[in-house]
Amino acid sequence: MSCKSAYELNSNNAEILKWCAIITGTLAELRNLNDCERVIYVKEFKTYLDEALAGEPDSSVYHMNGRFCYRMATLTAEEKKSVMNAFHSLPTCTIDEALDNFYKAEVMNSGHIDNLMFLGKCYIAKGNASKAKKYLLPVVEITPTDEMDEALIAEVQELLDNIKEGNVQDENEENEDESEENEDESSDQTDFDELENSTDSTSNYSKEE
Repeated sequence: MSCKSAYELNSNNAEILKWCAIITGTLAELRNLNDCERVIYVKEFKTYLDEALAGEPDSSVYHMNGRFCYRMATLTAEEKKSVMNAFHSLPTCTIDEALDNFYKAEVMNSGHIDNLMFLGKCYIAKGNASKAKKYLLPVVEITPTDEMDEALIAEVQELLDNIKEGNVQDENEENEDESEENEDESSDQTDFDELENSTDSTSNYSKEE
């Protein structure tokens, strides 16, 4: 049964909505698609994702939304044209919105390589090397279980190498204002505490996503 058929039978089912978003999102990233085909899949993905978020989202749904927000917030000029074709306007997404979703995914199911990597990417985009390393360094200590893990860990190592080479704001620059850093760390902990009190920690994060 296709995801569309399953959706038509039970459009309110959280698992069906999640997997419809996963499948259409994966299809939208295929390299051999023409612009028209990609636009169709992207629109379907966003529809399923929004419905999943409105229901009972698990960590993988928050992770997907975080990736969507991150992607929209870091589009190139050429990519913005394609997005305009899909949505007729640019979705107003920010790195902070992406972070909020990745934080929620982390609280619900912590330690997932992909989610830690994107938390690091968000802080790189914000120019904060210290916080980026906070999430990236644990990843390179993880023993990969398959080729996907190996590829993600290699990407994380490349991000860390870029930080080491000075392509991202380094810790010395941040330490010039230690009090501000401490305030930020306290704010992060508060965010996690609030999320832990408001989310279901028993939800599963989808490996396939």
